[in-house]
Amino acid sequence: MKKLLSTALAIAMLSGCVNLAASAEDGLSASVYVTISNKGELVAVQQNVVVSDADNDGSLTVDDALFALHEAVYEGGAEAGYSSYTGDYGLSLGMLWGDDSGNFGYCKNNTSCFSLADTVVDGDYITAYIYSNTDYYSDMYTFFDVNTASADAGEEIILTLSGSGYDADWNSVTLPVEGAVITLNGEQTEYVTDAEGKVSVTIESEGKYTISAKSDTRIIVPPVCVAEISAVVVDEENSVPSESESVESSENSESSESISEPESSAADVSSPETGDDSNVTIYAAVFFLSVMMAAAIVVSSKKSYEK
Repeated sequence: MKKLLSTALAIAMLSGCVNLAASAEDGLSASVYVTISNKGELVAVQQNVVVSDADNDGSLTVDDALFALHEAVYEGGAEAGYSSYTGDYGLSLGMLWGDDSGNFGYCKNNTSCFSLADTVVDGDYITAYIYSNTDYYSDMYTFFDVNTASADAGEEIILTLSGSGYDADWNSVTLPVEGAVITLNGEQTEYVTDAEGKVSVTIESEGKYTISAKSDTRIIVPPVCVAEISAVVVDEENSVPSESESVESSENSESSESISEPESSAADVSSPETGDDSNVTIYAAVFFLSVMMAAAIVVSSKKSYEK
């Protein structure tokens, strides 16, 4: 009997090992984008990381994504900058970007997570942040209506900035963020969101830009939209001449005409203008005199012959 139990236990353990090996071989993974802000300053922007099942719980979670982000870009890796623990509210953040204050927030696809155990899939956007206001935790989480944008240089990009808030009954609501100043790669611009949170941004040079925002009236978690700006390709053969080119062409045409006029005037000297019959009169007179002289010669010859 004991032999049978021992054999059954050995088979079960072997079977479990085979299943774990197969699971590891299958390799759960997902490609996600992670953004981190530290008290209002962006320290990682839509960093693309491949998430694996780091804690071997059989699923891919926000915890795995943040772990992978720190492993990839934080100096010293996740061991130096990230930790999580299981507490009264489930799997929670213990350290984020080297900060262990516990003043953290995090969202998936611009929606607040229940815990770090929330699952992730390919293409998810994860944002984690360290609060600036540690007294009332009043930092407003803000986000644009799009995560990425593409445009030609000089083309408008229209964005809407919203923020997460609460109504009178403490229900979660989404509110437009008015009066926020748009930044490009950290530099403030002249663009400001209107009462509906809308703003039109134009970028003149090609390249990759991080579009974000700052507010003087409230503390916000900076939003992120990554914009890819392409250079404008000009088709010289089919391009329409600009106004300046048209003016220059017209001036050159007039100049060309003025240069050719003397040749036309010189040609006019050798031929009479319309209505000028002075040369015709001279030719007629010469012809008349010639005829008269010929007639005189004929008459004279006839008289001599008759004599």
